[in-house]
Amino acid sequence: MDTGADEQTLDAVDEFRRANHLGAVDHSLVGRLNQHVSDRAASPAEYISGCFGHHDLVFLGEFGPSLQGARFLTELIPHLMDAGVWNLGVDWLLADDQPLIDLLIGAPDFDPDLALNLVYRWGIRHLSINREHVEILRAAWAVNRRRDPGAPNFRVVGLDYDLAYDTVTDTADLLQPEAWTHLRDRGPLSRFMAMVINTEFVSRRARALIAVNTSHALTQYRRPVHPEADRIDTEIDNGRVLGAGNHVFGTMADRVKTVLLHQPLTGTPGMGPELVFPADGLIDLVFAAEDGPKFPVGFDVTGGPFAPLPSSTAHESPALGAWTGGYVFLGPMGAMNAATPAPEAIGEDNLAEARRRTLAGSMRAQTTTLGALHGAMAVQASVTELIWQTVGR
Repeated sequence: MDTGADEQTLDAVDEFRRANHLGAVDHSLVGRLNQHVSDRAASPAEYISGCFGHHDLVFLGEFGPSLQGARFLTELIPHLMDAGVWNLGVDWLLADDQPLIDLLIGAPDFDPDLALNLVYRWGIRHLSINREHVEILRAAWAVNRRRDPGAPNFRVVGLDYDLAYDTVTDTADLLQPEAWTHLRDRGPLSRFMAMVINTEFVSRRARALIAVNTSHALTQYRRPVHPEADRIDTEIDNGRVLGAGNHVFGTMADRVKTVLLHQPLTGTPGMGPELVFPADGLIDLVFAAEDGPKFPVGFDVTGGPFAPLPSSTAHESPALGAWTGGYVFLGPMGAMNAATPAPEAIGEDNLAEARRRTLAGSMRAQTTTLGALHGAMAVQASVTELIWQTVGR
């Protein structure tokens, strides 16, 4: 991106800091942060690939599916292969479908219908069936077509498991906590993910990028429970959330690393915005300044001036370095887009199944039409973009 002040972001951060009584910005600190990025940053793909020089597993944490995040993963796959990293674990595919995933990306020809169905099988839960996820699978298939003879296949590994829909009624609202004691019949997702990671990667001494929601990408840090965000599908121990990364860190320690994509944090319940700028907005100020570093970029947090930055208004408010060892800035939050919905994944032939697999009770009724499900997917994408655009307000 060309240099030049991002007035929209500067105004949003200024309003956020004033509303939350964060005081005047330390411009000398902003200068040191700017210099750190300018001196040490690399392209996001180069940065992530370079992390494997010292780590076997890299957890890449994302706030939620975004157009930019998915495109970054698509572009990253060839770089991973060139770095000798042949595995990508994702939380938007099912481990139950692993034989089909392997078949898809190892086949002579790419099957877009199979790819879309694999993406649908997980994404229908949240009305988040995205075309960019199909393209990630296509990118994995493509690198396998050009790999050297004798080199291993690049693999994409599903980390979630299919919910036990037979244990609940077809009209139950699956966004209620009581449903999840039945739906998660194979135990907490965090432990299941950790088991898959151990089986597919650790036990085989294979390096892997693990691209998951931030709740499962944290390794050393255990965040406090949020009364709304952690109502369902969350493992809790002594008031702290346990994600897959926490379990894996318990056995692998410094062989794993967390890298976060730029994202909002949950605010303190009942005390201001629902979502707030990380590091009290200083990261955004650095990149929005007229003389700010170009992006997208990736850089280390550990041992540098970003590490001690607090997030005073967040529900989880330790220093940035407690959260993550690395950071990838793809763009300002106000410019982030939702991933592209793929309504063609749902037709009259699988309408009944789609209703059954959707979590929202309003969509599970037998009277829910195909048009209603397609419309709900479009609304979900619009809401996602609105969330990005209203961080800190």
